[in-house]
Amino acid sequence: MPEPVDRSSEGGSDGPVWTTGSGSSAREMQRDSTIESMVAGRKLRAIDPIPKYQQDLINQCGETIAGAQAANAVSPKVAFNAAYDAIRLAVDAHMNAHGYRVESGEGGHVHRVRYAELTMTDILAKDDIAFYRASRQVRHRTEYPEPNNQTNVTRDAAQGAIEVAKRFHVAVTVKLKPKPKTM
Repeated sequence: MPEPVDRSSEGGSDGPVWTTGSGSSAREMQRDSTIESMVAGRKLRAIDPIPKYQQDLINQCGETIAGAQAANAVSPKVAFNAAYDAIRLAVDAHMNAHGYRVESGEGGHVHRVRYAELTMTDILAKDDIAFYRASRQVRHRTEYPEPNNQTNVTRDAAQGAIEVAKRFHVAVTVKLKPKPKTM
């Protein structure tokens, strides 16, 4: 797992952006303990899977990873956020393949993370899924910065996020690969 992203000394805290906080309360995690409870709670919606859409998402995920790698030399923050977006695209492809999508509205990123925690442990390491949860918080802080509490992202942290995004990309690509037909 990459090293934590540190806040800048220009008004930010001295500690890492993520340490132990999960971003969701224990009560929320328990309430969303199954995919069915997330559908009942209107966080996910059952849909018909669309294989072409899944492939489009996987392709976009790969392109976003390439963009993140190119951006890291210029802006680690942009690279980190692109890596997060690539992970999200892989999760969306997996979700669509299993007949779900996130409901529109507030909390969509949180619901995607919870979906990954509930359904993707068979194809990804728990540390990678935990990184996805933590990176959501970092992405939020960089996309919506507080005036006196800026978040800096190091090149190493961005590269670590890119490596996790690659693992999501490969895992979902392999999972969604059509199985050869047997006669």
